[in-house]
Amino acid sequence: MRCLGATAQHRLGWMYATGQGVPQDFVHAHKWFHLASTQNLDGAREARDKLADFMTRADIRMAQRLALEWLEKHS
Repeated sequence: MRCLGATAQHRLGWMYATGQGVPQDFVHAHKWFHLASTQNLDGAREARDKLADFMTRADIRMAQRLALEWLEKHS
């Protein structure tokens, strides 16, 4: 069964990746895809990894740091 939180995180990832309703931001998109992938949501890991192909290593590290901070705050 899918976690509602993971589905919402995945949707936020797509919104940030495409700039739908929010400014386009690959760092935040990666963060949300990563958070959804930690809950094993189908397609989240693939979306995160595909997005990473268009990001710098520094951007990926920032996204990972933001995801970790989010998890620490909300766990």
